[in-house]
Parts: sequence; C-alpha cells; structure tokens
Amino acid sequence: MPQDGDNARPAANTTGGPEFIIDWLMTAPNGSALVSRIIVSPGHFKRVLAALADNLRKYEHQFGEIAPAGALDPGQQNFH
Repeated sequence: MPQDGDNARPAANTTGGPEFIIDWLMTAPNGSALVSRIIVSPGHFKRVLAALADNLRKYEHQFGEIAPAGALDPGQQNFH
C-alpha cells in the first residue's frame, strides 16, 4: 500500500494551555519551513509518547541503540 507523506526531520514542541503542539519542520540552508502542526490534548499526548517509546524500545532491541541527532544550527530555526 503506497504511503504519502512529507519528509520532516526536526520537531519543535510546546504547550499552549490545555493542549500540546508539535511542529514538524523541513530544514534547508536558508531556514526551516513548517511541514505539519499537530495539536493534541495532554491525555492523548501522553498516549502518543508511550507508543513512541515502546516502538523505539522494540526498534533498538532489533537493530541496536540509536545515537541522538545533533542540535539544529540556530541559523536554520527561522520559519518560512
């Protein structure tokens, strides 16, 4: 089954009162562009984090530990 999607590497997350906001970004030499914004309730955010942690644990068990990605260059944190 084909899957459509956009490539997004870094993400920024914030909380805005009763919700969590996850911004997925596409970085380029001239800055970053917002690819997708996900807004979820605190309860759903916690379930998503648990599912991601479980998937990461299973992936590392099968393929080995993943090294964390480096920090973004501050010059690439400009949104378009």
